[in-house]
Amino acid sequence: MKDAEIANQGGQFTGEFESSEKGVRTKQYPNTQCPDHPTMTKKILWNEILERLRASPACTGFRRKNSRWTRSFACGAESFWFHKINHTDDFDITCDCELVFDWLSRTPENIRGRLRMLELPGVFLGGDSGNISCGRQWRAHVDSSQSAVLAADQLCNQVTNVVLPYIKKYSAPLSALEVFSRDDAFARINSPFVLSRAIGALAMCVLLRDKQRFDHLRKYKLEYLLSVREKNVELFQKCASICEELLSEEG
Repeated sequence: MKDAEIANQGGQFTGEFESSEKGVRTKQYPNTQCPDHPTMTKKILWNEILERLRASPACTGFRRKNSRWTRSFACGAESFWFHKINHTDDFDITCDCELVFDWLSRTPENIRGRLRMLELPGVFLGGDSGNISCGRQWRAHVDSSQSAVLAADQLCNQVTNVVLPYIKKYSAPLSALEVFSRDDAFARINSPFVLSRAIGALAMCVLLRDKQRFDHLRKYKLEYLLSVREKNVELFQKCASICEELLSEEG
């Protein structure tokens, strides 16, 4: 792991990673049983953690709904959320983030209508905070009131050190294009669906009004989609044809 380092008992977003190791816990904890009513206790601990997160400066500027925090950015919406994984006597918490690009709203109305009729897949980046920072899953573990306080701190660190730098970088279309234009392990972690990734490459070129790069990626992505036997290649070609019209008119 040479391009990313783990920090603050979680991870720090530094860019890429060298390899992926799935399903690895960052730390082992003793399996201490909760008190007499484990289900009720876990619910109380979970709510306490969410309240600590709500009060954290890391979540400032986001709208909270349950365990999800969302805010708008110039090209769409960015969000992060926490997911509770219940076990018999304890639970783990994961931290995920996502950028959704509403690129169609940035196109002329006549082009937008034709593209919407294609029912294109969504264009998004994101994933588990551990995967996007260092190539392996990250979890906070909770089995007591003390560990709940620690978990809340760890989750705040994940937001501060991984999520916020990630969404700051990739909310810029040029940085997002760096991911969408690729089809390696790094790209698959950040944008796992091959057709969505291909559409994303076209979308970022449209947002950037970059016809030269559009022509290159259109050819490359078509070849790649055919090589992996993507069943919706025709949808990509239709989208590319409409986007080409837009870029040609503006060029």
